[in-house]
Amino acid sequence: MKRRTLLLLAPASAAIAAGFWRLKDLLWQPNTPDAVLLTAFLDTLFPADGEWPAASALDMEKELERSFAHRPHQAKKVARLLEVLDRHSRQMTNLGFAHHSLEERERLIETLLEEKGDLAMSFVGLRALAFQIYYSHPTVWSSLPDYHPPQPLGYPDYQQPPAHV
Repeated sequence: MKRRTLLLLAPASAAIAAGFWRLKDLLWQPNTPDAVLLTAFLDTLFPADGEWPAASALDMEKELERSFAHRPHQAKKVARLLEVLDRHSRQMTNLGFAHHSLEERERLIETLLEEKGDLAMSFVGLRALAFQIYYSHPTVWSSLPDYHPPQPLGYPDYQQPPAHV
């Protein structure tokens, strides 16, 4: 093959290689959050408090992992959030996020979100999903003081007053 032919084929071969590189990213299994970091993060959101169990006591990380199986894009975002949080913790204190007390973990989350606002949406999404899983757990649900619908019996819409009042 002549040099000129090789030079003409070089851009095409580079484009093909770039295509395979992108295809590799599409076919690659999604990142999953580190289990230890995820447990520490969830215990920061839901610490044990009297009759309320900690997130780790309810195995919430397993429920989240099941949820991530159906939402691989969210798993990737959460994995990135937790990696950045752990890196931030190591930069600030030379310790990983999971090795801190509850108060320190709360402070680290607050400072990270102040510094890196782009992670706020990942945090809000994870927090919303975690709240849904935590408060729908039977142990937590039965601990709620009012174990009934918010509207009184017989009134299908709690925003509208009864007709006879």
